Amino acid sequence: MFCVDCGEEKPIFREGSCFECYVKNHQFTKGPSIFHLMQCKSCGAFRYKTHWKAEEFETIVKQNIKNEFVISPELKNVEITLDCNKEEDAIFCKITFSGVLDEKTVSEDHFVEIRLKYNVCDVCSKKFGGYHEAIIQIRPGQRKLSREKRDEMQTFVEDLIRSMQEQGNRKLFLTDMGVEHGGLTFFISDKQAAYSIIKKVQDLFGGDIQVSTKNVGMKDGKQLYRYTYLLRLLPFQQGDVFKLNDEYFIVVHVGGIQLHVVNLLINSDLFLKANEVEQGIFIATAEDLSIKPVLVNETKHELQLMHPKTYTIFTVKKPNDSYQFTDETKVLQINEYFFIKPEIK
Repeated sequence: MFCVDCGEEKPIFREGSCFECYVKNHQFTKGPSIFHLMQCKSCGAFRYKTHWKAEEFETIVKQNIKNEFVISPELKNVEITLDCNKEEDAIFCKITFSGVLDEKTVSEDHFVEIRLKYNVCDVCSKKFGGYHEAIIQIRPGQRKLSREKRDEMQTFVEDLIRSMQEQGNRKLFLTDMGVEHGGLTFFISDKQAAYSIIKKVQDLFGGDIQVSTKNVGMKDGKQLYRYTYLLRLLPFQQGDVFKLNDEYFIVVHVGGIQLHVVNLLINSDLFLKANEVEQGIFIATAEDLSIKPVLVNETKHELQLMHPKTYTIFTVKKPNDSYQFTDETKVLQINEYFFIKPEIK
């Protein structure tokens, strides 16, 4: 049969036309030649319809294209590609639509101008205004926090916030933070995220969480509350050695509301809560008490060792009969007592 458009004898596709002429005489995609795109001048987020999104430029442009362009239902499996060049406050893009029409690929190009406008997004507006829904307070227990431990906790919280933001929580940000009462205070924009953060801090560093609320007004007929999450750290920290009821203990792990300790006198593991060690007396950190002795003699149950500085000979019990002395073996010296240093997790 002959094509009604080109007159050539070809297979007829539709409406009396061959495939090439049908594609040539039909437009499968239609849309505007100018887009207006709002961008936050602070964080770079883009406004799409009524919401701000922290998306890449190409992603947000494709979302606008899908919303503004009409694509013929004849075209299946449509893909959109962009080739853009920026000039001052305008960006010129070549948009290519590629789809399948009866198992054959069809492509159409459109040239659009994207005009950028700048404003401040909802999140940055709140951030500049000091907005926060929750306060996280981390306070030391019996023993003061070292600068190193405080820095470790601060880094942990800041990394958690960054991770949550990267996972898509745009409304989460750290409004302010400071060192107070020997601990840390964080002002957080999102109360749900703040609770998740304090729970993770508790899991890693231990302590007891207390929650309080404060009425800060009303919005849309609903009462607004600011939450304060107080984490009171356990009396002792990982690696601490303390005395309780004439016995010596070392903290080998801290988590949740418990201390995992080893009774050094009998080499026994225990899990103790804060109220069970409140009367404990801090001796020193395991690192401050540690020495690396020299092996003199060994029996099935004991090690005879020499102090590396005073050259005094002393005897310690093995943690178990299969224990092997190595060059990495350390001993804790507490007054006249000596103990093999347990592994700290």
